[in-house]
Order: sequence, then structure tokens, then C-alpha cells
Amino acid sequence: MAARAKYDARHRPEAVASLVLHRCHDRLVLSAFKCLSQVSSNWRETALDHPVYWRDVCIRSTTTASLSLARHRLEAGRHRPWILTLELPSAEGTIALTKLLRPAIPFVKGITVYVNVRDVTTDLWSIFHVPVPELERFDVFASVQTDQSLPSLPQDLFSGVAPRLRDVTLQDVALPEGAVDAFSLVTSATLRSPPSAWERFPYQLFTIFPRIQSLTMAGGCVDFCGPIPKAVERGFGSLQFLDIDFYAGEALKFMQSLPVQRIPQMLVAFPDDYTALAALQHLQCQQYEVVILSTCYPEFRINFRHGQWNGDDRYAPFRMFAEHVDDYTSDDPQLNILFKQPELSRRVLSLLLATSLWPTIAPLMQPLPAVTSLTVIIDNAQDMRAQMPLQPLPCPALQVLRLESLGGFVRALANDVVALVPRIRTSHRLKLELEDVAVDDPTSILPLHFISVQSVTN
Repeated sequence: MAARAKYDARHRPEAVASLVLHRCHDRLVLSAFKCLSQVSSNWRETALDHPVYWRDVCIRSTTTASLSLARHRLEAGRHRPWILTLELPSAEGTIALTKLLRPAIPFVKGITVYVNVRDVTTDLWSIFHVPVPELERFDVFASVQTDQSLPSLPQDLFSGVAPRLRDVTLQDVALPEGAVDAFSLVTSATLRSPPSAWERFPYQLFTIFPRIQSLTMAGGCVDFCGPIPKAVERGFGSLQFLDIDFYAGEALKFMQSLPVQRIPQMLVAFPDDYTALAALQHLQCQQYEVVILSTCYPEFRINFRHGQWNGDDRYAPFRMFAEHVDDYTSDDPQLNILFKQPELSRRVLSLLLATSLWPTIAPLMQPLPAVTSLTVIIDNAQDMRAQMPLQPLPCPALQVLRLESLGGFVRALANDVVALVPRIRTSHRLKLELEDVAVDDPTSILPLHFISVQSVTN
């Protein structure tokens, strides 16, 4: 009888509905939940209580039907933490939208707003004029035309109460002149201005974000007017990460005007030679470790750090450069200074290069006479099979060859690994290190070509 009761419990309609929704969680979209809710009362109750229905609420229209659906989803959330996305095509219906959202805003965990600048009115900001004790992330993306001025963020946003807010992104939104209490605990901020903008650096930045540790700034051109306030100097002194994405040469103004040399990690987008050299001077070293990795195609990164860093890797200072693959393959290539100054490449002690970038980077590389450690980062394996790069990359002083998989465990053929050695053009017998890479039949020929073969962990 007990077994029968257990079987019946597992096969009750509500149990079946719950099991189906749980198993199909990643495959179902909102429209599917609407259909499921029509099957029966049991299915309706289960479907409308599923996070896909009530947690991620996106409002793209202020029509009666759209607001009615949003209201039903908010009611289904029952004051549980939820995420709001607003994609407002116009300012019409903002008052009705405010009435709908006001009761639920105190429970929102993340807010993303997409809006045209012409529609940014006090009515829009009034939606966010209530405390948000659960909010962790706030993003505003305004669409601005060349002849339009940027909308200004209100100082009394969220009535000054957002104790969990840590991450803010503002695109084409001007900062107010004074403090924004809701941002007092924010640690990461991204501020993007139009590429056509010519603007003054916002010296009130650290008044608005007094606890900031990670800062991304992007735009067109920037000016630094007058003496730098002490609050700005202290603010940059406490940053852990700075990302600068302006027109070529503008990043150099940051380095000349602001105390950025002690920031542990700094990323500069598409730097010219003067900017790159100024950034590398911050590392205060004679030898470098260089990491060249693909990020989001067609962008990739060239990372420099101290070549003989003996401290904790978590605190190693980095200077990173965002590059574009097309700049390296065009008829008029725009190369990073690493590929143009032999005296710089001669100071590279360790090189880590992704296999996806190897065909592009290796032919452009200056001589690497000091490299003693080369890591081949396998980031484009197919069917768990690694293909060794074919282009030569001379490293005459090389001592250690390391194969490291970036995307999980992979396999490589022993013959392919051995064939890589002549392309490095070294006269030394090498140590081979493998991380998340297994070589098929490693005992057959590897000992003939390497001093040692060792599996390592990072």
C-alpha cells in the first residue's frame, strides 16, 4: 500500500506538471507557459508559479494588453525578487506604467531600461522614485541623436535608498552635479557617452560613486579642465580596474592628467603607440609576460604583466589592450606596438598565445629571443580534439612548452605535438607541460623529443 501511495503521489496531475516544467526549464519561453496554463487548473497553478513566468518581466509596450499581462506576472511573483526590462518606444503611457510598477519596484533585483532620449521625462524617472532594498544592478541605455543633449540622472533616484546596488551602467546619460545617495555603495560603474561627444571629465564622479572599485568609461573625446580635485585623485587611487575606450590618443590624456599608474588592472581599447608605451611604464619592469587571447570575436586582448611576478596572481598588475582582428589582416594593418618595436619583444620572457589567433599573430611577431616559456592556449578544439598551430613562431631560448585547454578537457595526437617543436625553432630539448590536455599514446615518441612530460594544474 505504501508503494502504491508513493506511485500515486508521483503521478498526480500537479506532480506531473511540476516535473515537466522542471525538466524543460531551459527550453521553455513565456508563450509556452501561457499555453500550459490553459491545460488544466493544476497545470495553470504550476505554470504561473514558475520563475520563467514571474521573475523576468520585459515590458515593450504600454498598451492595455501589454500592461495587463505585466500586471498578472507581477502578481504571480508575490513580492519575490524579480528582474525588470523596459524597452520603451515612446513616452506615451508612462503614467499608467508608473502606477503598475510602483508597488513591485521595492522587490526588483535588476533593472534595465532602453529608451529614446526624446522620451526621457520626469514621468519616466518617477517610476524609480521609490526605495529599492533588493536592487543589485541598474542599467540605462538611452538612444541619442547628434543634435540632442543627454538626459540627466536625477539625484533623488530611488529616494536615495538602494542598499544592495553594486553595479550601474549608464549609456548616453549625463551625471548630476551632486551626490546620488542610491549610488553610495556601488562598486562597479560603466559610463558610456556618444562617440561624437566632446566632453569635460566629470570631476563629480567620485562624489556620485564614493565606493567604486571598477570603472569603465567610453566616448569620443574628453578634456580635463583646471586642477584635478583631491577627491578625484583619491578615487583613482582606490580603483582596482579601469577600462578606457575613447578615440585613439584620448586615453593618453587620462595617463597624463590622472594618477592611474597604481591601478592594478587597466584596459585600453585600440591604443596608439604613445598610449601603449605610457601604460607599460606603469608596470615598472624590464621583462614581461604577454597573454594574447580572443575575447568576443573579432576583438581580442593583449595583456602585459611583470615577467617575474612573485606575488599572488590575484594582485598582479596588468596592462591590457583591446585589439581588433581586422586591424591585423587589412591591407593597411594597425598593429599594437608589440609587433613594431623589436626592443619591446626582446623583453618578453613568457608568452601565452591562443590557437585561434596563432595564424594571425605568429607571422607578425617580432623576434622573441628571451622567451623561455611558451603556452599554447587551445581555444578552438573541435569534438574535443586539439589541432596544433602550423605557423612558425621562433623562440630560440625556449625551455618549457605548455599546452593548456581553455574550454575543458581535450585530446591531442602525439605526432602533432612533436611536429610543433620544429616550428618553434629552438635548439634546446624542452619540458612539456599539459593542462587539461591528454596526448594519445604519449609513451611512444614524446620521451624522445622532450626532457619530461608532466600534467599540471593551475
